[in-house]
This record gives sequence, structure tokens and C-alpha cells, in this order.
Amino acid sequence: MIKLLLPAFVTVLIALIGCAGNPAADEPEQGQQAATLYDKAHELLDAGDYAAAAKRLEDLQAQYPFGPYSEQAQLDIIYAYYKADDTASAVAAAERFIRFNPRHAKVAYAYYMKGVAQQEQGLGFIQSLLRMDRAKRDPEPLRQAFYNFRSLLEAHPESRYGDDARRRMAQLRDLLAQHELQVCQYYIRRGAWVAAINRARSIVLSYAGTPAVAEALHVLLQGYQHIELPALKEDVRRVLRLNYPHHPALAESG
Repeated sequence: MIKLLLPAFVTVLIALIGCAGNPAADEPEQGQQAATLYDKAHELLDAGDYAAAAKRLEDLQAQYPFGPYSEQAQLDIIYAYYKADDTASAVAAAERFIRFNPRHAKVAYAYYMKGVAQQEQGLGFIQSLLRMDRAKRDPEPLRQAFYNFRSLLEAHPESRYGDDARRRMAQLRDLLAQHELQVCQYYIRRGAWVAAINRARSIVLSYAGTPAVAEALHVLLQGYQHIELPALKEDVRRVLRLNYPHHPALAESG
């Protein structure tokens, strides 16, 4: 009895294995489903429902992790999160794309959007800093945005995002220098003149060409006056007179 049933059982088993082992038969249907999900996500993007679009794009990547739609979804989700004001998720999505697709034709976009999202995070920090007077904290997102834009320009100097990245880097240098100047004022208010002098010197050395340099020299002028180093004070006065001849500090006595 067993000998008679075995050939039939083997035949059925082979048929089942043949069906399960033919993923190509499912590819057109899966491709259509991925396309439908992608189209719906873009409808939400166009409608300005960025959080819902991000959710749909995440679903697409989870269900169909391979193929052109998933690859494009990885890029689109960076933008969706950014527009949804979820900058932390936008940065994470950009980092994920860069890590897994370092030589992709559109990787420059991921670098660019990562920097833009980090810059937004940093601007939020600066606004809170002005309200809460937390000058001892470091605006790390701004610094990271600057380094990220620099990496973009080094790796993709001819990128279409290059000009805007350079413009943003200039803005970031100004913001970082202004933050350092706020730290100087923080120390001055507490009578910590040596700390204020050290911070002002770092502005002059690290942020040449920014508006904060003139005020940093003024801090140095005041600082050397307070700690009674007249020779250094006169050196700073000469530098200030040479570079900023109309600065009000030059009219101060002493």
C-alpha cells in the first residue's frame, strides 16, 4: 500500500515545491502593489500630508525592501520627515541611505538633506538659547550640519546642491561665531574674564571674516583691561584700529 501511494505523494510534493519556488511568477503583482503604494505616498506628499506620506513610504520599504520603488522611497522619506518637522527622523533616514548606498547616483541629495535637517535642529536650539540663556550648551546640530555640507562638497564638488551648501556653510559659520560670542557674554556677566578672553580668542582664530570677530576683539580689549595686561590690551587695540577703524570701542578711554 505504501509503495503504491509513494509515487503519487512525490508527484504532489514536487508540484508544491515548484509553485513555492517560482518567485518570478509573483514579481509582476508585487511590482504593481509597490507602484500603487508609491503613488499613494506621492499623492499624500502633493497634498501636504507629510506625516501620512512618511508612514506610507515606511510601509513600502517594509513590504517591498528591494526594487526601484523602495530605493526611491528611501530618498523621498527624508523629504517627507523634514517637511513634517521631524528633523531627527529625517537625519536618521538620510544617514541610513548614505550608509547603505554610498555610491548611489543620488547620494548627494541625502547628504544635502541631512545637512538641511541638522541646520533646522540647530536653529531651534539657538532660539531656545536666546529664551533660556543656556549659553554654556553647545549647538552641536549646527556644527554637524557644517561638517556634513563640507563632506558633500568634498565628495561631490559638482553637485547641483553645491552652491546652496556653500551659502548655508557661510550662514552656519556666522551662527556658530555668534554663539561663541554669547558664551563670552555669559562669562562676562559672571565676572569670569579669563574664560571670556579664551572664548574671544577662539572666535578670532576660528571664525575670521564673520561679524562676530569685531565684537570678540572688543571682549579682548575689555578682558585685558580687567585682568590688568596693558601690553596685550594695546596689541588688541591696534588690531581693532587696523581692521575696524570705526568701531565704538576705539573711542573708549583707558
